Amino acid sequence: MLVAGCAASGTEPMESSKARPPKQAITVIRSNTFLFDWDKEIRPVRANLERCAATAVNKHFPDLRYISRADFIKTAFPNLPIDSAPTDLRYVRVVLESPTIRHRLEPINLRYIIYVGGKTEIEASHSWVVVGGYMAATAAGFSTWEKDTDVNALVFDLQNPKNTTRSEEHSEGTSWVAGLFPFVIGMSTASENRACNEIGKQLVNTLAAARRLEQQK
Repeated sequence: MLVAGCAASGTEPMESSKARPPKQAITVIRSNTFLFDWDKEIRPVRANLERCAATAVNKHFPDLRYISRADFIKTAFPNLPIDSAPTDLRYVRVVLESPTIRHRLEPINLRYIIYVGGKTEIEASHSWVVVGGYMAATAAGFSTWEKDTDVNALVFDLQNPKNTTRSEEHSEGTSWVAGLFPFVIGMSTASENRACNEIGKQLVNTLAAARRLEQQK
């Protein structure tokens, strides 16, 4: 910090200058839950939930900087390799409640943590038969996959740790394939991409409402 006093010539004193803190930041952490049962395949959403959340927030809130998961981990857990850093929801609570980690995050001015996760349930149905005789046999029929996708997001405000908001999105769709081998046609569903994009929109609405409420106080 530089301070200049009045010179004998009577010039005006210069105001002390101080580096401005960086803009408030936001980061996204994804859950890596995987489930499976015999009746339905249950898998994590394969769409890029981090990208959907970050893109929506960046577009509507230019005053917020996006901090990548890697940069967040380097700052909050400097002694842990990025690949082995915790992503379980309980560790988000550790971040919120630990004075040591909160102090580490001060240089990046982190305000929000978005925790996202989702699953897709897939129920398959197949009906294929072999037609024709020896040397001329081929397969005919169809398969369908009913997909139900659920995506959830939690928004944690580091300035108000007890103020947690939740967004949810559900999407359904059917994929199918049919034909007389080797001539096969099919259609895939984009249920995961739809849910991903919609959760981004919901996050924007959630943040906008929270910030309006904050301004009214």
